Amino acid sequence: ESCFLVGGPEKPREQIGDGLELTIRGNPSFSRVRRVSVGLRNLSGREIPQGRVWMDELRMGDVRRETGYAARASVNLVLADLASVSAAVSQTSADFLRLGQSRGTGTADLAYTLGTQVNLNKLVDGARIQAPLRFSYKRGKRTPKFRPNHDVEFVSDTGPEVAVNWQRDVARSLARDARGMSPMLMRYTLDAVRVNGTLSRSYDTNVNQVSESRTRSGSAVYDLNFSQFGPLRVFKHAEFWPWPRSLQANLTGSRSERTLSTRDLTDPTLLTPNPGTLTRSGMLQLSASVQPIRLVTYTWTSGRDLVGDHFQHESETVRQQRRPANLFGMDLGRQTRQTNTVNVNYTPSFARSFRPRVTWTGSYSYNADPNLTRADYDSTVVDVSNNSTANLSLTVPLREWVGK
Repeated sequence: ESCFLVGGPEKPREQIGDGLELTIRGNPSFSRVRRVSVGLRNLSGREIPQGRVWMDELRMGDVRRETGYAARASVNLVLADLASVSAAVSQTSADFLRLGQSRGTGTADLAYTLGTQVNLNKLVDGARIQAPLRFSYKRGKRTPKFRPNHDVEFVSDTGPEVAVNWQRDVARSLARDARGMSPMLMRYTLDAVRVNGTLSRSYDTNVNQVSESRTRSGSAVYDLNFSQFGPLRVFKHAEFWPWPRSLQANLTGSRSERTLSTRDLTDPTLLTPNPGTLTRSGMLQLSASVQPIRLVTYTWTSGRDLVGDHFQHESETVRQQRRPANLFGMDLGRQTRQTNTVNVNYTPSFARSFRPRVTWTGSYSYNADPNLTRADYDSTVVDVSNNSTANLSLTVPLREWVGK
């Protein structure tokens, strides 16, 4: 008198008419149906010598025809040179079809962003500084149309099945406004310095895990440009620059903390915390550019790791090879990268109608990242590379030839 779909916990029975009850067990899904069996059960207690059973074909009616949609909106507000605000939101339904798709993704996406910048220096009249403050916020949510391995619609707006992620950043920059003429001492000290700082926090959750991270980072840049100094004339048509064209020092550092929790397989609402991770980084990058003559430019770049924990190694030999450098008692860390590049650019004075141009670039670089040296190595591993490229270009003046 009842119909049972075996498997899983039994759900409340439902009267379907003519004294029949329908009971559903488990979570049936039409997408998992592989075979349908139909039969008769004799409840009369006596033998039926013969009979005939007619069964009509099975059809699925009332096919659902879902309409997909997508929407996007954005707004921008500019308050002169004081502040600016921008916001955007986009939404896509689970049945939305993009070009080349025959079915929807099965997931509804909702995302919105908010960004703003305020020039704090505009609030102080006559301040010769640049102090922009930036704030940005991003949030996204992915909601499945059906539960995993089910054909029953997922109607909730929360739960482990809904993937949510967001990120929030606050950035601050400070530099002196170098417009106009400045005293030489100011030009090569405060005018050449720029300081930046960022606070970031992010959150991400899905069916497998929940993670959250916090990051603090900062940088200080000292940039000198000597292009305003003219060359020395050795001969009438010979010019020589004995000083560098530019010098730059970039100091960066960051600290990131991340927590991770794993969802239980049987009950996704239960979270198992994992050990948190702490990541620190500190880099000092130095670079210089020299152009002794107009044809030749030499660029040197060096990267130094300031975190001593990155060079802890089981081998005493490796630790001695990677000792930090010191300058007047100041720790300069350990050099991990260096690049030397020479660029030659020559345009001959002959055959000017073809505008010939010859360029050659040669570079030497090495990478001594501590991750290249494994724990069982007894010497530091260095990755060295050399590259050179030569190029000759000519321009055929077809327009001039045709005109003649």
